Amino acid sequence: MHIDLTGKKALVTGASRGLGRAMVRRFRQTVQTLRRFRML
Repeated sequence: MHIDLTGKKALVTGASRGLGRAMVRRFRQTVQTLRRFRML
């Protein structure tokens, strides 16, 4: 599945490890604005 996220915004929660961290790494390549939050 391919979704074009070029120029879009993304909010990722739980971005410090696991699936959230993997999503941040991938989004960093295409998304214009990226916000990450760590769940405490």
